[in-house]
Parts: sequence; C-alpha cells; structure tokens
Amino acid sequence: MDKSKLLSDYAIFLREKKEEGKKVIAFISHDNIPEELLDAAGFIPLRLIFAGNDDLMDASHDFLPPSTCAFAQSCIGLFSEKPDQYGFLDLVDFFIVSNHCVSDICASEIISRYFNIQKVDFYLSYTQNENSLKYFKLEIANLIKQLEQIQGNAINSEVLLNSIKKYNNFKKK
Repeated sequence: MDKSKLLSDYAIFLREKKEEGKKVIAFISHDNIPEELLDAAGFIPLRLIFAGNDDLMDASHDFLPPSTCAFAQSCIGLFSEKPDQYGFLDLVDFFIVSNHCVSDICASEIISRYFNIQKVDFYLSYTQNENSLKYFKLEIANLIKQLEQIQGNAINSEVLLNSIKKYNNFKKK
C-alpha cells in the first residue's frame, strides 16, 4: 500500500472516530506512553512516527535550532506546515508531553503551545529503585486522573484489562 493511501485511510478513520465523539491524543513515538490506558479511557492514541523530510525539518527552525534532532524537528514541521496528506493533525485534541529526551520535551511543549493543543503531562524516572517505582505509580495515577477529568468519567478496570490484552496481542503480531 502506498504511503499517501495509508495516510488518507487513516485520516478517514480519525474523522469517523471524531464524529463518534472520540478525542485524539497524540504523542511522540519513542516516548513510553501507556497506549492501553489511553485506549481504555476512550481516546484514539496517535503515535507520531513521521520523520526525515528536509522541508518539515526546515519548517521547525522558527521554533528550534537546526542542531535539534531530526525527528523532533519533523514533528514540529508537520504541525507547522500541515502538508495535505497530514491534514488529520487538525483533529488532535491533546498532546502528551513526556521526557524521553530533551528534544521530545521541547517539541511536545512547542506543539502544544504554538499550535493550541491542550497538553497532558506524563514523566518517567530513568532510574530503577524503590523511589523511582513510587514516582512511576504517582505519574500513572496522575495520568489516569487527567484522562478521567478530560473524559468526565472513570476508567473501567474491565475495559482497561481488555485494552491491555488487545495491545499485548497487537505487540505479539
């Protein structure tokens, strides 16, 4: 399948979901975002996996220096330029700001601020000890609280379990 057909089909899918009342929540692809939780909360997770286009990278230079990673530049460039096949980016309701790397933080903050997309914060510790586990649990609880507040209802544990199974099955394939 050609890339433009795939993007066109995905844009149609997102528009249909928006018409059903779903909200789209985007995030930079290499962040460790619990998509299962987003799905269970009723969002359509949009993992940004677009990079490597010089025009998109150039479009980001009003926001970040050219020495920033190409992936972060491309993500900003997409929202700045919105090429025809990426028009579905107008459907993004929320953007998760996470801390995989400094470029991710900067790109996420810029996209949220300059393209008027409400942000959702989710930060992870990069150490593995008792305190980092406590911090991780606090961040998960905070993310759940933010998602429930946005949606106006609690995340059902059975729905969450089904979402975890669905995503685990997808990852196996």
